Amino acid sequence: MDVLCGLPDHLRSCAASAEEGMEAVRVQRDRPGNYTVFYVSEHSFADGDCFPYFIGMVHSAYPARRFRLRHIRDVDGHFVTREEYARRKQ
Repeated sequence: MDVLCGLPDHLRSCAASAEEGMEAVRVQRDRPGNYTVFYVSEHSFADGDCFPYFIGMVHSAYPARRFRLRHIRDVDGHFVTREEYARRKQ
């Protein structure tokens, strides 16, 4: 279930301002107070620990909520890059 109330848009803007190589694509509410932020980056490996500034910004904006990052994978299992994602969106 996607999160409502403008949360995804705010997270996308946080990602854009916080990290150059990351783009938040979707936010999913796992259970009350816990969310997964699906993203793509410049790298083709799981690099969620490379974005501490983004997590810090989100945590300061929503201190009562917990967020985790999940790099989007393709059906064959490889991690999708920003370039691949942009091509698919067109």
